[in-house]
Amino acid sequence: MKLILPTAIADFQVIRGFKNGKTTDLEYIYADKTELLYNLLITRNPYFFAQPRRFGKSLLVDTLDNILRGHRELFKGLWIDNSDYDWKPYPVIRLSLASLDPESVDTVERVYFHHRGNHSGLHFISFIARRSDP
Repeated sequence: MKLILPTAIADFQVIRGFKNGKTTDLEYIYADKTELLYNLLITRNPYFFAQPRRFGKSLLVDTLDNILRGHRELFKGLWIDNSDYDWKPYPVIRLSLASLDPESVDTVERVYFHHRGNHSGLHFISFIARRSDP
């Protein structure tokens, strides 16, 4: 089978040969970064990912999303599959600002508070209001 270099694919499931929960015949080249992600997760510190455009931030976030949701089947043969990671599903709040106008703070705040409200009910969590909250 011919391996494909995944350009502009930010969906970890697709890269690992799954689509809509089913396996596909496509095989993509993937550099296993799961040991680094495992170390990031066990430190439990906040991180800010500042990488240039087209440098894999979306794929990194999608990979973390799949780890945190407990999708172990996607990680067969990768470092994290043989680690002591617990694979317990955790709630994931994912917020993308990619399509927003960076010049408009109001738009960013509106989207943030909209998603915050949706996720608080879905995951049974509450947010503490700060002075800047509407």
